[in-house]
Amino acid sequence: MPPIVDIRARVFGEDDKAYRIFPGVRYRHYDVMKDFGVVFLDYPGLPLPSGTSYPRSEHTKEAIVRGERYAEVAYRSSDRVGELMAEVAALDLGNTRWSKRRELALGWINGLYHEVKAGDLVVLPGPIGPKDNEVRNTLVGEVFGLPERWREAPEPYASAGLLVRRVRWLAEIDERDLDGRTYRSLRTQNALISMRADLLRPVLGAAYQNVIVNGDFLARFQTTGLEFNARESYHFQAFVLAVVEAFSRRSEEGVTDKLQESIYAMAASVKRGDRYIPEQDFSIHSPGYTTLKGTSIVFVVSALFALALEGNAQPIDVNGNVSIEFENSVSTRYDPCAAEGIDEATRETLRAMGYDRWQEACRAATAANEDEGFAPRATVRK
Repeated sequence: MPPIVDIRARVFGEDDKAYRIFPGVRYRHYDVMKDFGVVFLDYPGLPLPSGTSYPRSEHTKEAIVRGERYAEVAYRSSDRVGELMAEVAALDLGNTRWSKRRELALGWINGLYHEVKAGDLVVLPGPIGPKDNEVRNTLVGEVFGLPERWREAPEPYASAGLLVRRVRWLAEIDERDLDGRTYRSLRTQNALISMRADLLRPVLGAAYQNVIVNGDFLARFQTTGLEFNARESYHFQAFVLAVVEAFSRRSEEGVTDKLQESIYAMAASVKRGDRYIPEQDFSIHSPGYTTLKGTSIVFVVSALFALALEGNAQPIDVNGNVSIEFENSVSTRYDPCAAEGIDEATRETLRAMGYDRWQEACRAATAANEDEGFAPRATVRK
């Protein structure tokens, strides 16, 4: 059986949204949201949504107002919480009105519990500054399931009757990697805001690592090295540029015999301005990452790097015969085997490189992995 490369890529366009959830005043709910994989709005006792949105009705207004009052007592460390909650439940709310804030709350509630769908991204900003010497970063995750009552909530949330959305947290991001406009939008006090997903490229890269955003391909490689200097990425850069050289010349007649014998010489022979050279971003925090951005070649690099690290994969034999299969377990919106996919382009690149150069490429990838911790998002299975 040939090795199977799972490219693990998500696709985002202008119509895709991400939702920023603010974790309460002074970030009071951040830890519980992170630890238990939930997000919610701070309106305890809110009823489950029906098939349509919450209407602008007296019943909805009373649920919002009562939720505001519940939130004032529900999280106290006191034996009287049950008694206080009962008092709020018995309140006559007939003289309340639709204030501006309650109008906003209706929009937030409809957003989180009606508009947000399974598979949508959510971003949870972390508290500014450390707590107990621990820096808590911003989280990015993916919603799954329908709105539900949080039955197994820990104390002091058990009595609140919160309505939650389940989230699979995918990554923690460093907000220094975001542009200023996006950073400021994460720090507004509105409980819920929606934004175009393509404005969150660093967030998407952190979460999924291999992404396509409005036609741009981004392939992320994690790094775990504590230092970053000229030597740290030497083998990785040689691997990338050798693949560029083989990829760009893969259609030439007899290209295997024309290429330089060493992948390091191949890397040095890539012409300035070659249209296949990807852009490259670095984050040198520890752990950090390198992101390649460009055409589909960056997915070819990711696939070949994953194959190079899998010692038993053997995608090419001594006679130059190539055998690889592809899949994408993360999204059906990108098929690596469809027209203009990367499956055949990867095979052609490997054929052009040939068996001996591939063995050297494997050694370079292993050195980059062992020395600097370079690791691709793509995975390989037999």
